[in-house]
Amino acid sequence: MKAGDLILIRSKGVSSLLNRVGQTIVSGRIAPRSHVLLCIAPDVIIDSTTEHGVTLRNVVREVISERLTADMCDRGTMLVMRPPAGSWDPTTGQALVTAMVHVGKHYNWKFGVPHASDAKPGSTGAKSAFCSELVALLLKTWKLLDAKASRTLPITLQRLLKKGAWTDVTPEWAANLREIAELAESEDKQKCTHLGLLLWQGNQQIHLIATLKQVGDALPVKDWDDLLALAWEDPDE
Repeated sequence: MKAGDLILIRSKGVSSLLNRVGQTIVSGRIAPRSHVLLCIAPDVIIDSTTEHGVTLRNVVREVISERLTADMCDRGTMLVMRPPAGSWDPTTGQALVTAMVHVGKHYNWKFGVPHASDAKPGSTGAKSAFCSELVALLLKTWKLLDAKASRTLPITLQRLLKKGAWTDVTPEWAANLREIAELAESEDKQKCTHLGLLLWQGNQQIHLIATLKQVGDALPVKDWDDLLALAWEDPDE
């Protein structure tokens, strides 16, 4: 699991079916999946839902609650893609910090309406984003995507597998999800401790972003670049 990994899911239910039908009509191609998430750290993913808007999720907690499972990978209802090797460095912490600007946004029901963030992904001008729009904005920030964010659908992102030398890492994710699930089901003390550590690491990263977000909202900054500069500033300088 690496920052930049793109997760596409086909959910159950009528809303997912309608979503895929709508994508098929707009794109002219059969849409196999209805929701998009993005990994911004080994233990953290971000997405936008109609119920909660833009939120950060702990991967371990998602596995324990069975919202992410290895079976989803095995059945083909979950696809995970990784950016081309050398296209960016996922270890710099850039993914976590740049995701901060979007946390707390509402869900965008106006799928085809351009937003201020299309011109400048780091802008606070846009107050909402739907799932694939959110992911596209972050990929544009990391210079991994050139498409217009407000018109990006899950099926559009899936085409990156063919266009940009993205790699299908679904089997790798399946193995990791299965390992976490086995830890959660084990009664072995050492394995339970390891699971607790993984859960804590994800929670700590989410807490960091939430704290930085609160600081940014309280400061009179017009651009998040100022806050990001402060976040990475060397305290000894």
